[in-house]
Amino acid sequence: MILLTILFLLFSNSLVFAQDKIIIATHYSPPWSNGDCSGAEIDVIKEAFSYSGISIECKYYSYARLVRTFLDKKIVFATPITKFDGDTKNVYYSDKFHRYVDVVIGLEKSQVSLKSVSDMRVVAYQGARNYLGAEYKNIAKNSSYLETSSRLSQIEMLLNDRVDYVVGEKNILHHLAKRFNDKTVYTMNTIKTWDIRSASHDKSLMKKFNFGLSKMKKKGRVKEIFNKYKIIYTP
Repeated sequence: MILLTILFLLFSNSLVFAQDKIIIATHYSPPWSNGDCSGAEIDVIKEAFSYSGISIECKYYSYARLVRTFLDKKIVFATPITKFDGDTKNVYYSDKFHRYVDVVIGLEKSQVSLKSVSDMRVVAYQGARNYLGAEYKNIAKNSSYLETSSRLSQIEMLLNDRVDYVVGEKNILHHLAKRFNDKTVYTMNTIKTWDIRSASHDKSLMKKFNFGLSKMKKKGRVKEIFNKYKIIYTP
């Protein structure tokens, strides 16, 4: 009888300390999400969930497919999601910790207006014309305007003089440009600062995430992780 009691207690304790595991949907966007379940954003998510004994695995999608997979409820937690894309019933958002900023980059150290680049060769991420406002749509009407899902090819086009400017998320573009040691890119215009979040269909899961995130913020851990990945801060 005593042996059975001991075995029961040991089994109960193993359940208490066993980690749950969830799969999160994300997309390749270094230094935020590096393709191997690491990166500034992913490391924050890992640590925030660890406060509730939850570990994560990452599944990578293009952004359009990420949104579609999440809205179809094929996955419970997705990051990053804009409210523009995910604002439906029973979607719960994280507290803010992302720093996504869309910019124009080029090879000259100067500032430009959107109007001044409207007649130039511009490449952007897929769907940019739908996200960046009416003034930006005038750029997209130009016959030399192009959108592509490959961020690395955007940088290559700029460095090979196939386009004059690239439009995209500031940290992603500057991070990828560092692969090419012979050229430096500059931020020439800030177009939009995003209110972008992680999202879930599970309210209790998001509460656990936000609980861990609040603990991290109090300790300065989010900033430490961002500094580790050399995130460029935008006022």
